[in-house]
Amino acid sequence: MSAIITSIINWKGGVGKTTLAHHLGTGLTYRRKRTLLVDLDPQCNLSYLSVGAANHLIMTRQGTPAIHTVLKAFSNNSLSPLKTSS
Repeated sequence: MSAIITSIINWKGGVGKTTLAHHLGTGLTYRRKRTLLVDLDPQCNLSYLSVGAANHLIMTRQGTPAIHTVLKAFSNNSLSPLKTSS
């Protein structure tokens, strides 16, 4: 079974990208499709919508890094997928 990858991209703000992604993901989940939503927006609104306000606050207070933080560290070579802890 192959995966279908869908990207929602538009440089303009306020056009409904986050809302569309959230509703597509929710609809696919209701149809019992395995769904992964990746929120690359530094505002993390999709993450906020997906996990709920209370859980998002808990994760933020625990220091759970957002995806943009991880990707920034990776692009600065301060994080490498090949590094292992000794």
